Amino acid sequence: MALRLLVLIALIALPITLLPLRGQCAKIAVIPMFGKSHVHVINAMGEALHKRGHDVRITVERTQMLPTIKLPVDSYEVQHPFKFGEVNNSFSIITTLKMFLRLQKEYCAAILNNSTIMSYYKTIDVLVTDRGFICGSLIATAIGKLHVVVSPGGFNLPHLLLNNPFPLSYIPYALTGYSSKMTFKQRFLNTVFYLMGDRFFSYLTRTTITTLNQEFNIAPSMSLYEIENSPSMVLITSDFVLEYPRPVLPNVKVIGSLSATPAMPLPNELEAFMNGDSKVVYIAFGSTFEELSLEKLRILVDAVNRLPYKVLWKIKTNITDIGSHVKIVGWVPQNDILGHKNTIVFYSHCGHNSMYEAAYHGIPVLAMPIHGDQIDNANQILQAGFGVKIDFLRLTSDDIVNGIMQLTKDRYRENANRLSIALRSQPRTSRDTAVDWIEYVIANKGAKHLRMEGYNLTIIEYYMLDVLLVWIITVVTTIYIVKRFVQLMYFRCCKVKTD
Repeated sequence: MALRLLVLIALIALPITLLPLRGQCAKIAVIPMFGKSHVHVINAMGEALHKRGHDVRITVERTQMLPTIKLPVDSYEVQHPFKFGEVNNSFSIITTLKMFLRLQKEYCAAILNNSTIMSYYKTIDVLVTDRGFICGSLIATAIGKLHVVVSPGGFNLPHLLLNNPFPLSYIPYALTGYSSKMTFKQRFLNTVFYLMGDRFFSYLTRTTITTLNQEFNIAPSMSLYEIENSPSMVLITSDFVLEYPRPVLPNVKVIGSLSATPAMPLPNELEAFMNGDSKVVYIAFGSTFEELSLEKLRILVDAVNRLPYKVLWKIKTNITDIGSHVKIVGWVPQNDILGHKNTIVFYSHCGHNSMYEAAYHGIPVLAMPIHGDQIDNANQILQAGFGVKIDFLRLTSDDIVNGIMQLTKDRYRENANRLSIALRSQPRTSRDTAVDWIEYVIANKGAKHLRMEGYNLTIIEYYMLDVLLVWIITVVTTIYIVKRFVQLMYFRCCKVKTD
């Protein structure tokens, strides 16, 4: 009897001993970039890690706090915090980039100067940072801890993604607005934009990192290239259901959207509006574009008043002269709204999270990109066949009404449903996959076996310039020898004839 009891205890304990990773609690800090959509994604990652049993804290600048954050918070302050209006009022890439780098430097310096936060970081097992927070690798280097990068915006800016391959023949560069099917002219321009744009962005971001590295004396002996490629792994919050298929490195993992999840029940007031016989058009332009000019506002008001559907409009502006079928709200649980049975069309600015949430729930999109990666996201929506695009700068109420009515046709709904099935039928959820890989990095002490040898090569070796030089010399030498031989034979032939 005692023997049977011991066997039973062993059988119960065996599964636990076979899963050591799930039973070990790691100490993890997560840092988002400024911008509420970025905070939302990194917070979702942190919550998934916490749910798995890890000790997780999120580092957030005071003005970027969200009411949905339930994790322990380490907050800090900057003198000039990020303001959404600064981005909205600037359509110049150069002006926006200068502002972006100024903010990056200020936010990074604020963390590096915060002795409480930095002391805590030195006790953690792994640092998880937003790809958009460009000094994440610098902070990880300063504390000497494992580092995992999360990219909430796809594959753009490959120099921040462990230099993942970027085949220009079928992968459009950021902001070009091209698709994976390019003409000769587009492929030519795509190459030019990549060579100029990526080198330009690389120069500016690396200048910022260099300045901070010198100012805080973090790793003077390390090259910028070494710091930039020091993360153990990059997690891309995209899915090849929408993202253009491409090669990826072993330490770059495509995990899917962290914000697109099964819908939860809505608050009573919202549920009462969403229910009924009428379908609902949902309008939202993200957290970075919550205020519209008076001209654009009038166009939208005229359009929504003409729609034969209910309209749920997320905007912070106080609007009058609106129809009774329209509900204005300052905030809504967007993923849950898109998952409601009565939502029929999503009128969106095409943020990364918005695009994936719409596709996950099978909702056609009226795409109105405003700036940044929204242009590329809109093109992915068009190529996937579940949306139509309208021009923000030349916007008319007819464009809005006609676009929404067009999206109610069966073919858009069918394409959206096809994408929804593909996204929902993944073997594991995106959040579980993300946590799996972070645990893998911890268990394997950085998973260095996944790193390509290319990181250890010089530019000459990596691009085979030395081999190319040998080939050129060989070809030139061969041509020279053949030419001299032909000349010699010709000379001898002519001499014989003369004699």
